[in-house]
Amino acid sequence: MKITDKLVLFFGNDDVCSNFYLCPLDFEGHTFHCSEQLFMYLKAKTFKDWDTMEEILNCSTPREAKALGRKVKNYDDKVWDKQRDKCMFTAVTTKYVQCDEFRNLIIENKDKTFAEASPYDSIWGIKLSQDDPRALDPTQWRGENRLGKCINKLISSLQQAWIKK
Repeated sequence: MKITDKLVLFFGNDDVCSNFYLCPLDFEGHTFHCSEQLFMYLKAKTFKDWDTMEEILNCSTPREAKALGRKVKNYDDKVWDKQRDKCMFTAVTTKYVQCDEFRNLIIENKDKTFAEASPYDSIWGIKLSQDDPRALDPTQWRGENRLGKCINKLISSLQQAWIKK
């Protein structure tokens, strides 16, 4: 993880912001080992693929969950484009509520932009590594950073709630 005065760049299984970070999460009566597993469960649920949903519930690693999520039956790009950010926001919010390390990190850095510095992912990440100098300039990011945007949306929602108190 790389934290600057404006950014929190994260990537990798050991990084608390990563969906692959192992932290037990309870949702709908099930325990998930990470937010990636929960996210893929929600993907399967979106497409009413009960068999894959069950496999995702029983998988043992984030990579296995991701691989199963790629096999969801009845998948439709147009439907997923409309639902994926909602599903990720649910996973991130669940993680915030139940994972102290994640909650503490985003509270401590609430005024910064979170970005998944994955050099491989142009949808959820910025498609640049945290060591790439371009990662420090959001105008040079090569990906959509949807995961970071979900984290920042959560922070914004929380700040609105704090203001109302």
